Amino acid sequence: MYRTIMVRLDGSSLGEHALPLALGIARRAGATLDLVHACTTLGPNAFGGELDAPLLGDMQRKQLHVRARAYLEQLAASLSARWEVAITATVLDGRAVDMLYDHALASRADLVVMTTHGYGPLTRAWMGSVADKLVRRLPTPMLLVRPHDEVLDLLETVHDQPFQHVLIPLDGSALAEEILPPALALGALMGAKYTLMQALDPLVAEHTSPPYAAGLNPALLEELRASALAYLREVAECLGLVKE
Repeated sequence: MYRTIMVRLDGSSLGEHALPLALGIARRAGATLDLVHACTTLGPNAFGGELDAPLLGDMQRKQLHVRARAYLEQLAASLSARWEVAITATVLDGRAVDMLYDHALASRADLVVMTTHGYGPLTRAWMGSVADKLVRRLPTPMLLVRPHDEVLDLLETVHDQPFQHVLIPLDGSALAEEILPPALALGALMGAKYTLMQALDPLVAEHTSPPYAAGLNPALLEELRASALAYLREVAECLGLVKE
């Protein structure tokens, strides 16, 4: 299932928090990790660029590229030797989202792993702009990792079984069900169990108008609950997730 796993790194310690998860998956699947950095000069850059980076000359841009490649190659060599995983390093030049999108498709990555945010002033935001845009555009399955403030020792930290229980939210639509194949494939690799879930909003369970203070119809809500459970059981049975 997984032959190539692309890991987006931006040179920051926050971005590196995607590596233990990616390494754990690669070790189990026998996949190659492709460490990728988009060396953009259009904004802050962990390798020396500033906010006025578009004004950098050719020599400065080449220096950023060389520093980024040295960082990735050193990281790839140390991690490959420590965890016995095949690792490649790729440096791209241009707008981060566009270059990462094109490379994921061109390299036929089976999975993209990255942190929700990395280098930049909005490190406390739920999702950075690069992650947000790739999630919306990229057809390749993605795993987003929420980084933390603790110092990470990449030579001692790897998630051997990062997933033991996979929660799969569904809303009854065919679009939502597109998550099932990649979620099941990842869970099967980890020997995980699954829970299918559907959330019911009682305010849309019946026709209401502002200020939404009218009492809810318990009978209608129970009917919707029963319908949702029947749908989830049917999906579980079709996927072979129900044990007799």
